[in-house]
Amino acid sequence: MKLKNTFTILFFSLLVSILLISFSGCGNSPKSQEPKNETTPQPTTSEVPEGYTKGETPVPIAFEDLSEDCYEVNKKADKTLCADVYDPVCGCDNRNYSNACQAEKAGIKKWTKGNCK
Repeated sequence: MKLKNTFTILFFSLLVSILLISFSGCGNSPKSQEPKNETTPQPTTSEVPEGYTKGETPVPIAFEDLSEDCYEVNKKADKTLCADVYDPVCGCDNRNYSNACQAEKAGIKKWTKGNCK
């Protein structure tokens, strides 16, 4: 009697294991082995988007030519830590800086939000 119960328990355990494996998605089906190739569609035209105009690159002003209210040598530049945040500013020297902290680190006292035009 014990032998019959042991075989019954083993049979049902095997059956449950097979069902769990088949529904878990861990099988060797071709779908699970295919690499997912998700790419961003690339534009098919080389035309400039509507409303976009390519501007001229601003000409930076040399630090020697800047007034005292615009530029001052930053003596703490080596110790200044700036966050890696992109929030562009245009310095009074007509240069683009990735954020206000980077402009201050370069010694710029005045800037406007956005890239130089």
